[in-house]
Amino acid sequence: GIEGSATAFHLAKNGCHTLLLEQFPIPHSRGSSHGASRIIRKAYVQEHYARMMHEAYDIWQRVEQETGTQLYVKTGGLMVAPITSEGLDQTEKSLTAAGSQFEQLTSDDLKRRFPDLSFPANYRAILDPEAGILKADKALRCFQDLFVKSGGRIHDEEKVMRIDPGDVVTIHTSKS
Repeated sequence: GIEGSATAFHLAKNGCHTLLLEQFPIPHSRGSSHGASRIIRKAYVQEHYARMMHEAYDIWQRVEQETGTQLYVKTGGLMVAPITSEGLDQTEKSLTAAGSQFEQLTSDDLKRRFPDLSFPANYRAILDPEAGILKADKALRCFQDLFVKSGGRIHDEEKVMRIDPGDVVTIHTSKS
């Protein structure tokens, strides 16, 4: 999937001899990375994710530049919850600590800014202006292409059956 392919690319790019194993034929629809899109945002309850997203956006921009492929579409993202939501409070704290821009919207702001949507009167929101979508299928292909260009090898339709840890790690697959 996308996490394994991105990790494999960065390993190969940094000089590691890297083999990427995929148990299914590439491409396939059996993993969490298949499909047209995935959300990307800076608004997280957990501060470490909010901080990490600055680097993630930079990485996505570099991958777009290296491949000439648009992967990120900025749409903005709205997190809506009751006024008393601790999760929204924590998200605001995380965004502030991470130095990310966001807007706090009251119930009246929501009615004015989003007249076609209906929210209960006791709701508020955070608008994450950098949120958007990532073109998941294209992103996966881009990372795999960059991985191969960096000297990595991909074996698809090869399932990992067992891993023997040690000074030398041995991986047993359906083809070995």
